[in-house]
Amino acid sequence: MGYHSFFPVNYTDANGTKGIAVTRDGAMQLDANNNLVDAAGHTIMPIGPNGQLIVGGRIEVNPAYTGTQLFGANGQALYDANGQPSYRVYDANNQLVQGGRLGLVNADVTQVSPLGEGELMVGSSYIPGNVLPMLQTGTGRLETEALEQSNVDPTSTMTQMLNAVNVYQANQRVVQTVDSLLNTAVNDIGKVNGA
Repeated sequence: MGYHSFFPVNYTDANGTKGIAVTRDGAMQLDANNNLVDAAGHTIMPIGPNGQLIVGGRIEVNPAYTGTQLFGANGQALYDANGQPSYRVYDANNQLVQGGRLGLVNADVTQVSPLGEGELMVGSSYIPGNVLPMLQTGTGRLETEALEQSNVDPTSTMTQMLNAVNVYQANQRVVQTVDSLLNTAVNDIGKVNGA
């Protein structure tokens, strides 16, 4: 429960209504225009130099960049040996935003609901005026080429599962014993011994 970090997404529904959604899916890709998009094809929303979301903004990867990493530790653009930035950030009016970067926002997980394809709606709306007040500055950490670790401890989980099986089997034996005793009581009551 509480607040968790998400990537902000420029969401467009089936009717063409635009808004803000969030995703935790880090499997990003590029669209035909070299814009960074999520698994559903919606552009990832950048963070401005002031730490605020750039609503309608986009991150365009530079095809002339020759480096091996696209994002720095804080989501900032990196530069190759030729001085080429790994990406550029543009606002909703296609104006270059100096200091814009890939970033995270925090949202209360009790207030998110699935939209499909890994995207989540914050509150009961994706309209920017309703969503923005529900988002906070992201506190998560960006790690390139990293896989999120499981929050399951396999040893303790296996132990708990075996304990549950043992308790189930013990209860099953108790039920069988009671069934046997009831069967004996029903069948033996009223029998006359001897001839």
